[in-house]
Amino acid sequence: MGSSVRQKVRTQSAKTTVNDDQLLLKAFLGGKIEGRSFRHVDHVRVGFGLLRQQNFPDALAAYCAALKGIAARAGNPGAYHETITVAFLSLIAERSAVGQHADFEAFIGDNPDLMDKTILERWYAPARLLSDIARKTFVMPDGDRLWPQPGCKGRAQSVGTT
Repeated sequence: MGSSVRQKVRTQSAKTTVNDDQLLLKAFLGGKIEGRSFRHVDHVRVGFGLLRQQNFPDALAAYCAALKGIAARAGNPGAYHETITVAFLSLIAERSAVGQHADFEAFIGDNPDLMDKTILERWYAPARLLSDIARKTFVMPDGDRLWPQPGCKGRAQSVGTT
């Protein structure tokens, strides 16, 4: 991607506009994003944008295909992680569905925890999330992180907090 386009799609600037978001999403879907310049905030931003345009299954298919393309073009197709991708887009979809957000900045203002890459640890033990099977196919969250055992304190207590 050329430097002028990269400057237009820079996403951490306070001056980001709807047009910039549309340009970023178009570049993302068109295979014009370089992996080394695509940060976590960009992942969340394009996920939010896709979900505003498409239903969840269609957005998920496009999101996964674009991320796989970024990883492949970077020479590291193994960098793509199915569970992280599906789970994160699911979080974005759920949070989008329960709020009225005029734009991405309003969405993140209401959901700043989505900027934390480790948010999925609320539902997944690190060993499960980083497993080979979780990289290849979506795996369900850890049951004991969702439902505490009677008389058990610990991991499940963080579920439902934001």
